[in-house]
Parts: sequence; structure tokens; C-alpha cells
Amino acid sequence: MKTDEVEGKVERNIEEVRSEVQGKIEEEKVEVQRKISDIEKRLKALETKPNNFPESSELMNSRPTVKPLTFDGLTSWTVSET
Repeated sequence: MKTDEVEGKVERNIEEVRSEVQGKIEEEKVEVQRKISDIEKRLKALETKPNNFPESSELMNSRPTVKPLTFDGLTSWTVSET
């Protein structure tokens, strides 16, 4: 009889934990969906926002600077700065 009581309590505890976990999962799903909606709204706002950056010929025509480097005096390394 005693083992039946213990098994019953364990089963009830398992069900309580399952119920709590399921509740937490549902809460997190709602929170994630809310965040996704917020991100979608922000993305849509960015897509409709006009581009107010003027084209700069300096930025469009810039080329990287190339400098040869030697660390050991023998091997030449090329580093590109952008």
C-alpha cells in the first residue's frame, strides 16, 4: 500500500511539473512572437524610410591602400586597408 501512495504522489508531481513546463513554453512562445512582430514592424519602417545619404564621389572612387610589410625581414606580406 505504501508504494502505491508514493507512486501516486510521484505521478502527481510529474504531472504538475509537466503542466508548469507547458505553461512556461506557451509564455515563451507568446514572447517570441511579440518580438518577431516588433522586428517585422521595425523592418517595414526601415524599408519605407527614404535614403537621405548623398552619394559622395570620395566614397565611390576610393581605392584600398596596399602596403608591403616584413615581420622577419625576409617574407613580404601585403596588407590591404579599406
